[in-house]
Amino acid sequence: NKRNILTGIVFLVVVSVVASSLYLYDKKQNALYRSYLQSSKVSFENEDYEQAIVDLSNAIQVSPRVADAYVLRAYSYYFNGDYDKTLEDSDKALSLSKENSAELYNLRGDSYRYSKRFEEATAEYAKAYELSPKDRDIVDSYTGGLTVTEQYDKAYEVIRKYFDEMPKEDYWEDVDVWYDRAYASYKTHRCLEASASAWHVLMRTTEDDKMNKIAEGIMHNALNDKECIDQDTFTKEDADK
Repeated sequence: NKRNILTGIVFLVVVSVVASSLYLYDKKQNALYRSYLQSSKVSFENEDYEQAIVDLSNAIQVSPRVADAYVLRAYSYYFNGDYDKTLEDSDKALSLSKENSAELYNLRGDSYRYSKRFEEATAEYAKAYELSPKDRDIVDSYTGGLTVTEQYDKAYEVIRKYFDEMPKEDYWEDVDVWYDRAYASYKTHRCLEASASAWHVLMRTTEDDKMNKIAEGIMHNALNDKECIDQDTFTKEDADK
């Protein structure tokens, strides 16, 4: 009995020591992880993306199952022009946490777009849009992806929905979304709507602005293209909106 009691005491002591050691180890690892993460944020803010990647790689080595470092490293790779690495890290981050899903899908779309993989880009933008259909940047990205892949009806549907559902002050001075609407409208034979939206672009750009010149072209074609005018689907109800 004494031997059993002694064995039990020794066992409890060993368990206590091991538990204490693990706690201290985890505490030390957590502190080290946070140190690397903080250092990487400073480098990122200073646009030193290569150093940020080094710090974040160290953080990931310490805690490979935490999503934060993968998210920030994905953005660091993106701004450093390494889109394949961006896709790898964003995929890993999404597998660990759904907290930043919409932003990460949008980032993945941008990475595919700059890699000239437009179909894949649009598919990622669609995932982001499904999660956050009122986010201005996501709407702009998704509409752009749809027009590049010549899905003009869908592009019009997305940008028109944004205008219908958002307060006027959220889009009134936003030249990019007016441009999206102008282009999608023209491509779907909504000539009056295209010319009106192009006018809004012209009012918000300078004469030497590239977007200004494209808007001029849209307005000219919308007002002078007989085929477009004949097929105009813009209705009085649309005008009232």
